[in-house]
Amino acid sequence: MKILISGSTGLLGRAIAFENKKYNYELSGIYFPEKKYESLELFESAYFGDITNYNLLLKIIAKLKPDAIIHAASNANVDWVEKNKEEAYKNNYEGLKNIFNIASTEGIRFIHISSNAVYDGDNPPYSEISERKPFNYYGKLKVLEEDYIISKSNDYTIIRPILMYGWNDPLERENPFTWQLRLQKNNSEIKLVDDIFCNPLLANDCAKVILELIRKKITGIFNVAGSEILSRYEFGLKIAEITGYDISKIIPVPNSAFPEIAPRPKNTSFDISKIQNILNIKMSNVKQGIGYLTEKIVVAEQ
Repeated sequence: MKILISGSTGLLGRAIAFENKKYNYELSGIYFPEKKYESLELFESAYFGDITNYNLLLKIIAKLKPDAIIHAASNANVDWVEKNKEEAYKNNYEGLKNIFNIASTEGIRFIHISSNAVYDGDNPPYSEISERKPFNYYGKLKVLEEDYIISKSNDYTIIRPILMYGWNDPLERENPFTWQLRLQKNNSEIKLVDDIFCNPLLANDCAKVILELIRKKITGIFNVAGSEILSRYEFGLKIAEITGYDISKIIPVPNSAFPEIAPRPKNTSFDISKIQNILNIKMSNVKQGIGYLTEKIVVAEQ
């Protein structure tokens, strides 16, 4: 099977490529901007491309003829999106429409990566049938993206991951795990909010879920998260404990301590019973997730 991943050098794209060793699908990637990403070595072929360029996407997809497309490309910097709404609309929403329309026309299976940002955080835990009430513009765009797909097709897979962590490409944006490891290496005090909650998700677990859904030809909407609900402070404490860092340097603060452009929902933790029951899997807790990263994925260490 041939699979094309947009946003292939991002955290999830990298994790999918790593976990694909167990599936042996023929993976290709689309990446942007043009840099020498280490992650590209994990793909059989990779193409530089802006998803807002419809004609370029059409040429790449026509050449590859993939059986499935995993659309993971998105500007996920919530504050940037809030500040640059017009550009974010073009990049995230119009980009999604471009790649989805081509996939739909060509009969290519489509897996879209959405977000927990579709929820307002007032009524957790959230299942797939919970009301979507986005709290910021990034979340509003994700709702638009989901609605566009749902309105145009009955054969789709939408994945809503929550706060993901793992080994990112050195040229890509850090995630809470690699950001904290960098500060720990500098012996820094680390301030983390204690009033925002979620169930942190190992990116490799999310990758496994996606690959299994493709293998089993399962469609639908799926909320994907780790197995324990924590504040960002509690998450940081666990990272410190597991990696042998002085926990006294992990300082709890309220979210109001940080200047933000986009508002953050307080608790978007997921009910993950649907995905666990359908695939008969158990999602990792933080100890298991970090253990997987530090013991088994040594090839990906920074």
